[in-house]
Amino acid sequence: MQAGTLEIELGGLVRGTEFDAVNVSGAALLNGVIDVNYINGFTTSLGDEFDIFDGTVDPSSTVSFDFTDAPLGAGLRWDTSQFLSNGVITAVPEPGTITLVGAIGLALAMRRSRKR
Repeated sequence: MQAGTLEIELGGLVRGTEFDAVNVSGAALLNGVIDVNYINGFTTSLGDEFDIFDGTVDPSSTVSFDFTDAPLGAGLRWDTSQFLSNGVITAVPEPGTITLVGAIGLALAMRRSRKR
């Protein structure tokens, strides 16, 4: 199958109203790029999840993402690992961010316990 580009616009958190979504009956062979873009001044926060594809994806699909026009804030990255199984992309912490936040939380807890 020929490769192409699918543009998905994110303008909020409501599927089909504030962000684009594709519904497919049957299996879909996806080959190409999914170009994700913000619209209407929207930006993504930690944990925001977008179900952009409902349907069965053929396991031989080869999809890549272009997030050039949907950048995330510091310490966040796009997780596309669930896209082929459930059509979802999510804003998640970068791996090092989780460790840093945990270390800060532990240090604060230890400091509080010493003051008692």
